[in-house]
Amino acid sequence: MSKKYQVFVSSTYDDLKSERAKVYEAILGLGHIPVGMEYFGSRSTKSIDLIKLFIDECDFQITIIGTRYGSPIPRRKLSYTEMEYDYAEKIGVPQIGFIFKPGGRYTVDQAEAMTENARRLEAFRKKVSKSQCAFWENSAELVEAVQLSLPKEFLANDRPGWVRGDQTDDYLSRQLRQAKDELEGVREAFRRARLNVNEENRRRSEDRSAVPDLNGVWRCQEKSTTSEIFAYAGIIASWFETGTHQHLMTGQYLPSSKEFQYQVWRRSRERDASGADRITIMFGRIYDIRDDFCRSHVFASDGKADLEHDYQEHLTWRRVSRGN
Repeated sequence: MSKKYQVFVSSTYDDLKSERAKVYEAILGLGHIPVGMEYFGSRSTKSIDLIKLFIDECDFQITIIGTRYGSPIPRRKLSYTEMEYDYAEKIGVPQIGFIFKPGGRYTVDQAEAMTENARRLEAFRKKVSKSQCAFWENSAELVEAVQLSLPKEFLANDRPGWVRGDQTDDYLSRQLRQAKDELEGVREAFRRARLNVNEENRRRSEDRSAVPDLNGVWRCQEKSTTSEIFAYAGIIASWFETGTHQHLMTGQYLPSSKEFQYQVWRRSRERDASGADRITIMFGRIYDIRDDFCRSHVFASDGKADLEHDYQEHLTWRRVSRGN
């Protein structure tokens, strides 16, 4: 499928007019769409809001740093260029920095060399250099770096882009396959949980007297987390919040290992860039259970529902009150 990406070009303007023009040509030569502040035109919208609107609509951003820090935003010490970099980072737009390296035909702008902007420029360079970046000494090197870096970034990140109307079926099919894979991961997690429960129920003794009493409020010794657990006839449940997440926990007691094995639906209360809630399926166990002490071990599902989540945690708990 032929997909065209919108690439926002961020930099100071007056000192890099020629370089920006050549970068636009390089992006167009790759078959994609450059976007820059030169094309904003006269608008009634405030400039910062307008810049953010354009970045919101772009798939990628490149930040070019030369010898100037740039114009500060009114009533702020931050330049427009650094604001654009920070905003793209915040909303998750993939970006690459292209940083001028000393020694070329450029010298530090004398108008800024003795001002606070020189310090801010150096701090900005260090910030960008900690992420993906390339270095350039002249406009030819800058264009070459853009032509080499952008295709790799396009391959690494499947962004929405622009697709001809007669080609969208292929894109939607891939999105549908991805959603199907995630759903299969959830189904697999449920299947494993059912097998564990069914097998334990088959072996379970009808004598419930040996099931530990976990009713009450428990406080984590390593964190500020507090969880109230409800236990009845070998089954536990709990609903609690930690930081930015909400947790629904359910589980059953396994006499063979003298522990509760449970499943957690962990839902983020902070939405991602697409506005969707992030839900993680995790599994765990409560073991070494005593009257006022227990341990827990929780780990993320290895199904396709959360491919990038690699999480394990061992905690100790103390009972702070008893349930009725």
